[in-house]
Amino acid sequence: MKEKELRNLIDIHLRGSLDLAGAKKLSDHLSESAEARKLYLEMTDLHASLAVDETVWIEQPEWVEKEEAPTITSFRSYIPWALAASVVFLLSLFLFPKPKEDPTFALIQDSYSATWEGGNLTTEQGSRLRDGTLRLSEGLVTLQFDSGAEVTLEAPVSLKLINSMKCELINGTAVTYVPESAIGFRVITPEAYIVDYGTRFSVTVFEETGETHTRVMEGKVQVEYSRTGEIVALSAGERHTVKGNGFAIPPAETFRELGTIPDKPLQHGPEWTFFESSKDAFVGRIPNHLFVTDDKEVVNLLKDSYVPDVHNHNSKVLLLVKNAISQGPMNRQAYMGFDLNGIDRTQIEEADLLLQFAPSGWGLASHLPDSTFNVYGLAGEVPNWDETGIRDQFPGTPETVYLGSFVLAKGVQKGRFGVRTEDLTNFLKTHPHSQISFMVMRETKETDDGGLVHGFASRRHPTLPAPTLAVRLKTP
Repeated sequence: MKEKELRNLIDIHLRGSLDLAGAKKLSDHLSESAEARKLYLEMTDLHASLAVDETVWIEQPEWVEKEEAPTITSFRSYIPWALAASVVFLLSLFLFPKPKEDPTFALIQDSYSATWEGGNLTTEQGSRLRDGTLRLSEGLVTLQFDSGAEVTLEAPVSLKLINSMKCELINGTAVTYVPESAIGFRVITPEAYIVDYGTRFSVTVFEETGETHTRVMEGKVQVEYSRTGEIVALSAGERHTVKGNGFAIPPAETFRELGTIPDKPLQHGPEWTFFESSKDAFVGRIPNHLFVTDDKEVVNLLKDSYVPDVHNHNSKVLLLVKNAISQGPMNRQAYMGFDLNGIDRTQIEEADLLLQFAPSGWGLASHLPDSTFNVYGLAGEVPNWDETGIRDQFPGTPETVYLGSFVLAKGVQKGRFGVRTEDLTNFLKTHPHSQISFMVMRETKETDDGGLVHGFASRRHPTLPAPTLAVRLKTP
C-alpha cells in the first residue's frame, strides 16, 4: 500500500468515518508493516495535539463567561483516553492475531470396523477434514460434507477430498447421498465426472484400469466422460460402466472381483486333523425352510414364481451368500462337502468349521447392518450331489440341523469365521455316513436393494484357504 493511501485511511479512521471494508484493509496492513504502525502512532498523536491546540489558539469572545472555561480542560482530559484507545487498537492487531479461516469442510461422521492405511488426514471419528486423501483398507466410514452431501466409503477405498462439493474417487466404492442443499455434488474418477442431481448413487473405481461403475438408487445422475466430453444421464435403477479407455461396456460385462489377500495360517495344535472341502458350490434356490408360512399353496405359488438367476453375479473362486429384501434369484446359499472316511468319527471330541471371507465385488456394504450367518448340517438321506451340477437349487430336499452362527460386523468383508460348537461335534459323531455336507446362509437381510453379496473362498481359490473342517480326536 502506498503511503498516500495509508495516510488517507488513517485520517478517515481518526475522524471516525471509516467503513468496514476500509477498516479491514487498514487493519491488515498495520498487522503486516512496522512502518505503517509507526505512521499510525505519529498521526494519532498529531491528531490529538491539533485537537488541543485548536481550543487554545481560537480567541475567546469577551462575553464568554468564566464558567465555560472548563470546556478546554474537559476536552484535554479526553486526549489521553483517545491516545490509549488508539494504542490498544494497534496492539490488538499483533498481540491478538485475527482467527484464520477454517480450511475444513467435512467430518468423519460414522465408522464401522475401520482400519486405515496411509493418507494424510486425521482418521478419528468426529474429526474435521480439510483437503487431502483418505485410504481405508477395511471397514465402512461415512463422511458428512458441510454442503450436506454424505459419502460412505466401503473398503478397500481411497478418496481425495477437494471441497464441500467435490471429491475424487481414486479406487474402491463410495456411496453418496445428496440432499437439495448439495445438488450438483461431483465425484471425479479417472475416466468420468459424476454429478448428482439427487439423491443416492454409488461409484466403484478399479485403480489398475480406471474402470468406473456407476449405479443410481434414487434420483438422477449425470456421467460425463473425461476423455470425450460425452454426457450420459442415469435415473433410479440404472447402471453405467466406463472402461479404462473411456468407452462404455454393456451392464452384463461389468462384474469385476475385488482383490483378496492371504490370511494367517490356522492356529490349532498338533492334535487337530484338518479336512478341506472335497466339493463346494453356491446356489440361488429358496430352500423350503426359508418360507415363513405353513400354507402349502403359498409355498407352491412362491416356488412356481421363482425365476432362475439370469444375472452374471457369479464367481469361480468364491462361494456367494446373500439375503435380499425380497425372495428371488439374487439370494444365495453355499454348500460344502467333506470326506471323513479316514477317521473314527465316534472319537471326535471337538470340531471347528472354518470359512475364509473375502470381498465379492457385488453390492453395497452400507446397505447391511451387522450380519448373522447360520450353519446347517444336511441330515437324513443326503443325495450324492455334484458341485458342477448345482446351479439354481440343491438336489432333493434334505433335512437340515442347525449347528451354530457367527456374525460379520457392518463393513467387514474379509477374515476367518466359522462355528465351533457342541452341536457341530455331535452332528459329526452321529451322522450315518462319512460324507458330510453343510449349508451356510445369511440370516440378516439387506436394508435396501443392492446390498452386499458376501463371499468366502472355495476350494478353487488360488490364494485363500478352502472351507476347512478341523477335528480333535480322543487321545488313546
